Amino acid sequence: MMADCWALSHNGTRLDFLLIRYVPINSSSRCLNINHKLKKTLSMGSLSLPPFSSFSFSEKRLIYQGLLALVNNNSGCGFCNNDQGHPAYAIGRKGEHNYQQWGDSPEHNKLFNMMHTLSVELNAAEIDGQSEISEYVFSWQDFCILAYGAHERQTARA
Repeated sequence: MMADCWALSHNGTRLDFLLIRYVPINSSSRCLNINHKLKKTLSMGSLSLPPFSSFSFSEKRLIYQGLLALVNNNSGCGFCNNDQGHPAYAIGRKGEHNYQQWGDSPEHNKLFNMMHTLSVELNAAEIDGQSEISEYVFSWQDFCILAYGAHERQTARA
């Protein structure tokens, strides 16, 4: 069963209504529980608790899979000008970034920071290196390769 799960964020981007609908969710109560935890996590801001610390491994994996689906589907959510083909990501494939010049960077991109944090935590918690997730985001370069690649695939199909 597919269910829509909305999460409110604290910044003024389209991530305010982040739709995690690409991942099967067993019940609406589970979706509401994850939504509540996401709101709490995103509203913590500068508190000393690590982000996503209140989530279980399976909840972190579910959130990451939803974020990954947004990127892989070239949704534009969380990207400069809602454009995964933006020059900041084309240049970022080389690992380079300059917020002043290109308009985005790992320090400013909330989606990158969420995916990076979840990638590190999920990878560290894996047993024997086995994972259901094949695309982790360990660096700005990984993020940009993933994002720009999705943009190129969609452009080629059009």
